[in-house]
This record gives sequence, structure tokens and C-alpha cells, in this order.
Amino acid sequence: MTRPFPASRAARRLALALLLLVPPVLAAGQAPAQTAPAAPAASDPALMGPLAPFLPMGTGADGWAGRLDGNAYVLENGKAGAVKYVYAGKAGGPSGPRTLSVAVKVQAAGAPGDSAAGLLYGLVPGPSYYAFVLNGERQVVLFRRSPGGFERMLAVGGDMVGGADTVTLGITEKDGAIALSLNGREIAALSQSGTGTGEAGIIALGAGAFRFAGFRNQTP
Repeated sequence: MTRPFPASRAARRLALALLLLVPPVLAAGQAPAQTAPAAPAASDPALMGPLAPFLPMGTGADGWAGRLDGNAYVLENGKAGAVKYVYAGKAGGPSGPRTLSVAVKVQAAGAPGDSAAGLLYGLVPGPSYYAFVLNGERQVVLFRRSPGGFERMLAVGGDMVGGADTVTLGITEKDGAIALSLNGREIAALSQSGTGTGEAGIIALGAGAFRFAGFRNQTP
């Protein structure tokens, strides 16, 4: 298992500065299109780890379309403000501290800052969850979703994200807290209500095409 490297003091200052500059992806009160595991689909179990049997295929009533593309899974949607997430349920995840990761690529349709994709974490009824995502402006953002709406908790960009189209996002549970990583490097740590519990998976927000590859949900 790869361990993220400690973030530099300069990186943490940059993250806090960018937090004040990045607009929120969604307004409060917007509901996700999916709040339960999707019906199992026939796919290669190696494609997206424990999520593979639950990936929606074709176009659903909510307007989201899912498909396999080589070694990746793609979600597409044309409606701004829409949210889609997929998780495996309790039977699909390990017990104990988890290490989550996924590689993502975002092709936004419309305002780039309003489209994002990445990791779903800590999902509990409400719904309440965290979304650790890459947006169409190539900023990595952590949101917390509660019944009251979305709260932006962290944002980084520029050299910390780099110029590659695809980035790898990671969340590692550590003693009731979580460490957030970007391309294998730890960029922040967080201890809040909801960390260390809940379901995990992938999430897409807004209009565009969102490519996911190599989802992992592992214990040490």
C-alpha cells in the first residue's frame, strides 16, 4: 500500500488561500440522483474493485448515462447541478481503517467550475457525505454535504494539481481522522463528524463526462 507524503507548510497555506477563491459546485438543497446502490451490472471485477458489480449502465431515468470505456468507467450527464454517486453498500467494503483511491478525468460541459468528479466518502442517511473531487477548472476540492446543503472545506490548484488530464485522489482513515492525498502526496488532514464511518464510492457533479479508473477500497 502506498503511503502519502506529508504536505509541506507552503502547500497547506496555498490550500487555505484557494479555499477562499473557488466557488461552490452546487447550491444548498440540491439532491443527488442516486442515494442507494445501483442494480448489479455485468462487468470485469478488476475494473473498479468492489464497485464493479454496482456500476449503472446505459441511460437512467435521472438522465445520467454510464458505460465502460477500456479500463475505465464513464458517467455522462447534460444537466447542470445534477449529482450522481455509486457505492457498494456494507457488503462491498472492508472493516477497519480504509484507504480509498480513484483516478479521475473531468470533461466539463458548461461552466468548468460547476462540474467535478472523485471520491464519495462517509455517506450516511440524510444524506450526509464528503466529496473529494477534481473540477473542470483543475482544482481539487473537498465538500461536506449535510441536510443543510454543501460546505466547501478545502481547495487546491495550480502546481499542486499539475497539468495531467487525469489525477489520482486518495482518502486514508487514521485514528478517527482522514488524510487527503493528490497523486500520492498528502495535502491535508481532517478530523470532523462523519470521518471514519459511512459508505464510500465515486461521485460526479454537474454536466459533462466523468472518467473513473482503478477504484480501491482497502484495509492495511
